[in-house]
Amino acid sequence: MARLSAATSETPVRASPPARPTGYPDGLALFLDLDGTVLDLAATPGAVSLPAETRAAIAVLSERLGGALAVITGRELADVDRILAPLRLPAAALHGAELRRRGGGRAAAGAGDLPQRLTAALGAFVDQRPGLTLEDKGASAAVHFRASPEREGEVRDHVGDLVEKLAPSMSCSPARWWWRCVRAASTRARRCAR
Repeated sequence: MARLSAATSETPVRASPPARPTGYPDGLALFLDLDGTVLDLAATPGAVSLPAETRAAIAVLSERLGGALAVITGRELADVDRILAPLRLPAAALHGAELRRRGGGRAAAGAGDLPQRLTAALGAFVDQRPGLTLEDKGASAAVHFRASPEREGEVRDHVGDLVEKLAPSMSCSPARWWWRCVRAASTRARRCAR
């Protein structure tokens, strides 16, 4: 990413994004996954930060794509806005339960919150195991095991069992340091299509 300038061998100079290539399709859109892609993972979800130069590069890309750039994340839309401020990009937040279109308009909300019995059972599971945390976002939930990576298998098995027993219409899937539960209709492909 950084290259050294000819003036001094110690001053990094950032190259600007390339110009639009010849033959570039007009219908192209870019979807950015926030956590673990745009953002480095941190000890807790709230501890992430976005360098100003990355934010500026995203703004340039959005402009060059004519606004056809959106963020896809399991985070709440308010959290996306805090991280990317002052940018307010189209976004599929909470795994598609919160959608913002280009220009700021909101799309219809998703199917609603997770069943209370599932979040209660996830909370009880986490409370009995040091190093695990539950991130309950209403429309989705995540059981984080960053502080106890040795518990990954236990988390995978138990979260899967709870979803199967208490909320079979839900879906659970892995991420790098957590397992998330969302409505089965909240797939990445469906979020992109909206």
